[in-house]
Parts: sequence; structure tokens; C-alpha cells
Amino acid sequence: MIVLTLTFQLEPLDMTWKDCFLRCWLVCVKEDDKEEERDQDNNDEMLRPWMEACRDILENGDLFMSTPKFPIELLPWLYLSDLHTARKVQLLRDQGITHVLSTNRMPLESIQAMTREYKSHGILHKAVPGEDHDGYDMIGSHWKDCGKFMERAKRRHQQPKVLVHCAHGSNRSALIAAAAMLLLNDDNDDNDNNPPLVRLVRTLSEKRGRVLTNRSFQKQLCLLAKQEGKLGPKPTISSKQQPRTDGKTP
Repeated sequence: MIVLTLTFQLEPLDMTWKDCFLRCWLVCVKEDDKEEERDQDNNDEMLRPWMEACRDILENGDLFMSTPKFPIELLPWLYLSDLHTARKVQLLRDQGITHVLSTNRMPLESIQAMTREYKSHGILHKAVPGEDHDGYDMIGSHWKDCGKFMERAKRRHQQPKVLVHCAHGSNRSALIAAAAMLLLNDDNDDNDNNPPLVRLVRTLSEKRGRVLTNRSFQKQLCLLAKQEGKLGPKPTISSKQQPRTDGKTP
């Protein structure tokens, strides 16, 4: 709560109450902005160890794959892809994909055509108009709808396989897939030394290669983990020194 002590010098004499109110309102707006900036700074400082650990992994070239083969299995029920592969409907059908989630903005006609083709092969489709640029709130704008779609797929289908894609399978779809790995995964195996968030990011990087290059998306994943109590213990060792989950040396 903001408490303001305002002192006005009523000069010039022709200042109206409307002028006084406007000046007061402007002061309040400035104070609100300052409080938001302070909260943002506090959040950034609190999350810094996790953000640095994740960034270590995501920007460590030793983990990058040359050309990933889509679709990529992240979990038995969750796959990551680019748009080119997502359009190969028969391939998806052959691999048992039951649901497709499009996270990149597309013309309505394209979405409708994709939905019809998927439906003809028994695949359910949902699309959200995600964008990939610094500062875009992918989680705030689309996670609720995407999470419900995937949760419903898991609940209603005996053997669900959800494919999440965007244009290149690296930022928008990767962030939504990472959020699903964080919040919708039934596997509670915590037998390694990595915090849940850091372990997830390492797994994603090992399987996809160069991924989550949008730093604001990295931050959104860390914020989501904090909000949902999924950060885990504070990282104390550089992620570059952590053992790889596939047994190889970085």
C-alpha cells in the first residue's frame, strides 16, 4: 500500500481543483511505477542463481546439436517440433500423435485448414497466436489455455501424445513444452543432484540443442517455477560442472 503526503502550494491563485487532482494523480502514477520497478528488481535478484544456472546450460555450445530430428520426444506423452514437421500429418499419425498444439501466430485460414486435416486423421488441434520477441509475455498470454489443452489430453486419452510446435521449435513451443514438463509431468523422480528447474532445462537443451534463445522466455520459465514452488534448492555449482543426464562429459 502506498501512503503519500502531498503538499501543494496553491500558486498561481487561479489553480483549479481539477489541476490539483491531476497533479495528485500524476504523483500517484509515478509512485506506482517506482513500486513496480522495485518489485521487479527484487524478483530479479531472488531468481538470479536459477537464471544464471539455466543460462549457463542454454548458452553452453558444448550441448548444442547440429540438426535435431523432429519430432523430439521430451516425455513419453510430450513432443516438440517445428512447423515443417508438424504439417506432415501422416508422419505424426504413424508416430501415434493424438494432439497438436500450435504456438506461433498464423493466418486464420491456415489454422482452419490444419485443424481440418488433423481431424481427418483423428488428431485434435489447438492454436494460440504466440510471438517470439524480447519482452513478449508468452506464459501470461497463453500458458493457461495451452496447459488446459494438454491436461485435458492426458486426462481423456488413454495413451496421449501431444506435439507442441512453433515455426522452428526453439522458443515459443519450447517454453510451453518446458512449462508442461515442469507442471504437468507425473514423474516425480528426484534422484539426481540438480534442482527441478535446472534439471528440466538441461534435459530440454540436450534433446533440442540450441533452445530458448529468447532471454525473456528464460526469465518467464524461472518466474513460473517460483510461482508454482518448482524452483528447488538454490544452485550452488555452475551448471557446466554438473554431470550430464546422458552420462557424457560436457
